[in-house]
Amino acid sequence: EFAALCLAEGIAPPDDLVAEDLGLQPVLLVAAPALGVPKQASLADLSRFPWVMNETGCGFRAFLRRTFETARLPFQVGVEALSADLRMSLVA
Repeated sequence: EFAALCLAEGIAPPDDLVAEDLGLQPVLLVAAPALGVPKQASLADLSRFPWVMNETGCGFRAFLRRTFETARLPFQVGVEALSADLRMSLVA
């Protein structure tokens, strides 16, 4: 069996797995212009808003949650949506 994983920079897959690095994948955060989120937003700026995210179990969502918790900032999921198209329309 195979799986594609997105790991945070500096995090390696478990030693008992054979892994092939497929390269870096950029992450793009989007927000409706009406929210007035700064282009160079800090975690504190982003923590003021509810997020539109994948369902619980998503590794990226878990990474974001840990990042906010480490900074002692709130991380609120406003909507869970499986489809990327649906997430983008909800943000717009």
